[in-house]
Amino acid sequence: MKRALVGLLALGALALAPAPASAAYPNGGIFTFSQGTAGKPGVYRSINSQLTRPGGSIFVTHFANWRADKLLGLGAYASVSVDFAHPVASRYMGPDYGFNLYAPQGVTFPSDAGWNVLYFPPGTPNVLTVTAGANNRESNYVFIDHPLANGHPDAVILVQQLAALGTAAAPPRNVGVWYHTARQRWAIFHQNRAVPMEAGEQFDVLVQPALTGGTRTVVADASTLRGNAVRLPNLVGGRLVVTQNWAPRSVYNDHPIGVRLNGPLPTNPYQAASAAEWEIFNEDGAAMPDGAAFNVVVDPSPGVQ
Repeated sequence: MKRALVGLLALGALALAPAPASAAYPNGGIFTFSQGTAGKPGVYRSINSQLTRPGGSIFVTHFANWRADKLLGLGAYASVSVDFAHPVASRYMGPDYGFNLYAPQGVTFPSDAGWNVLYFPPGTPNVLTVTAGANNRESNYVFIDHPLANGHPDAVILVQQLAALGTAAAPPRNVGVWYHTARQRWAIFHQNRAVPMEAGEQFDVLVQPALTGGTRTVVADASTLRGNAVRLPNLVGGRLVVTQNWAPRSVYNDHPIGVRLNGPLPTNPYQAASAAEWEIFNEDGAAMPDGAAFNVVVDPSPGVQ
């Protein structure tokens, strides 16, 4: 079984840092990626490493205040904070190039944006690709068909939109998942209900049974809401990747989301932050609605010590 690599990945002078196997995801793992301040702004962001070059699937969430400057030899540990208020789609570019991330047309990636990346190799049984077609799409959503998801409203689903190239291709959009009780199927939907699900739109999907490993569903309420964010007070350290979930409270949130640490940050970017808690936040500054819900997959491994 393939060992997971949980660590920091960067291009150029930095190589993939060695890390212990992930206990939660023995055939995959979450790492944090950025080109740091040495990277150049661009219309796509390359995630090219020994880990991801064989292909498979990645699920990404923007990590707004990752810590990279010390690793890049730039001096003290000062938090890098970069918001990126746009959805992204991924595309596998082949064994020599790994994956690319794409934003909507006309959007440029900043040089030092960071991403939490959950990777699974080809053939992972609870990862599938969903393609919208005549038999599985309605209105603004497309159904997921997988035995671990069908009839399991408590499953934890992550989705990653796949990039289609060309001027007529569907752009990255704010999406979420919801459980269709009558059909007993999970579905992927556009948060903007006026935008229909187009034939050919594709998504990679991770299906985790309820309460498996580091999976959970978080619902915002009065005790956890903070402006444009929802606090995750019981989650410290590790890495996390997030997908919006309409099902618990039937709340839409048509905004790009990211994650960040709030509070004193660790002096080593691989160590768990003892006093900082994770937040999921709307990157465009919009208020987080009461009842907004999120599926969260956490790799608790703190990474290299």
